[in-house]
Amino acid sequence: MKLTELLYPYDEVIMSLIQSIFKKNFEESLYWAWELIYSGEDIIFILNEIFLDFYAVYNPYLERLLNKLNKLYKLYSNNNCIANIIYNFINSKASIYVFKYKNNLDYKPKYIYKKKEWIKQFPNIFHPLILSIKNKNYNNISYYLRICCHKYGSELTHLNIIKYFEFLNKNCDTDEIIKYWNNRYSNDDFHILLSLIFSILQNKNMDNAINYENIDCNCDYECECYFDNKNLFKFIETPLVEKLNKHYYSIHKNLNYLKLHNRLYSTHNTLGPNNYDRYKYDNINDIYDNYLYYTTNTPSWIKRLDKYNISFDDNKNIICNEDLLDLFNENFDYEFDEQPLYIKNMSNHNINVINNYDKWFHSIYNTLNIILIIDEY
Repeated sequence: MKLTELLYPYDEVIMSLIQSIFKKNFEESLYWAWELIYSGEDIIFILNEIFLDFYAVYNPYLERLLNKLNKLYKLYSNNNCIANIIYNFINSKASIYVFKYKNNLDYKPKYIYKKKEWIKQFPNIFHPLILSIKNKNYNNISYYLRICCHKYGSELTHLNIIKYFEFLNKNCDTDEIIKYWNNRYSNDDFHILLSLIFSILQNKNMDNAINYENIDCNCDYECECYFDNKNLFKFIETPLVEKLNKHYYSIHKNLNYLKLHNRLYSTHNTLGPNNYDRYKYDNINDIYDNYLYYTTNTPSWIKRLDKYNISFDDNKNIICNEDLLDLFNENFDYEFDEQPLYIKNMSNHNINVINNYDKWFHSIYNTLNIILIIDEY
């Protein structure tokens, strides 16, 4: 079990962030992102995973925006970059394809495709994958792609996927796909290739799937170049960013057990498919009886524990100098058992997991094309 800065279960925060974006709740989405930022997590990696899982299929051009804002965030630590990524997610069409089929680890192929003369131009080892792509069998694509990446390497797999789509459309320019591949942020090549294949298949025409015209620029910070002639991206300056920055700054400035009163939202009661960590334990309340032990994988808490030389034995008992422990408790002890019930229930409530991917997605995702009016906040 891994807990965040304000002692939410980490995996439930991730899913609450995803679902808040689906529901087009901008303020709550930012709150979960800020909780991850101030937990010391790699928010850029998390948002890139969300992009590949849900937004790359219908919005491949967003990858260029993500790369730009990722660089700016690393340079300036400006949380406006994170807000704008989330804002563009909210205003983009989502898809369940990648998230659903990347997790089909127990699937076994049920179809054997008849080979024709054209397939001989590709190495035999890639025939099952290429034929699965041709027949748009998503389960098979995921299955064979995973095997190809593992056995033959992602570079060779990528090369043959490109070769197939060039064969399919001889007038297609694949330079942008190759450029994207060479500058990819994530190191999960299977994930990237799966989203790439599904994007091309869903967009039907590969030129539409990879059209990045007028999106790139060489500027160091925000500029008019972002606003391409197709109005693909939306940019905002919102007081919500400063509001959350001040909120978490005050948390860090006033360290005491009342800190949990700074929780603004409860993790969601209904969650999407996942093997949540809480199910490894008999009762989630048992986790909070030893909550400090479950912060040992949280970057923000690791720094505090190391500062006071705190460690744990096999029974989760604290090992620390008594004076240092007193000082630590004075600053950081949340005394979870003494918190009001409504504060506790923001994290240790029961959850309902919808394990059917399609049912979950369609029950959560808000298909309305809502453009948020930021001034209302």
